[in-house]
Amino acid sequence: MLLYFGPEVMMPLASAAAAALGAILMFWRRFVAGLKAAGRSVVRFVRRDRSPDASASGPPRPRRRQRTKPRRTP
Repeated sequence: MLLYFGPEVMMPLASAAAAALGAILMFWRRFVAGLKAAGRSVVRFVRRDRSPDASASGPPRPRRRQRTKPRRTP
């Protein structure tokens, strides 16, 4: 009887789970974009550290241009 989960317990838990899932779905694109940016930063950091001599590798590569126009949203 100690682990009985009646409707008065399950409804708030289900509501909290639905709210969390809704927040994740609303911000999913931004979350994934942040993970990709973090991954690119880590890869760039690791590649920079693996070069034997920074001066021997030649001139630095140009950075990618930032978007000037805002993205279109559906």
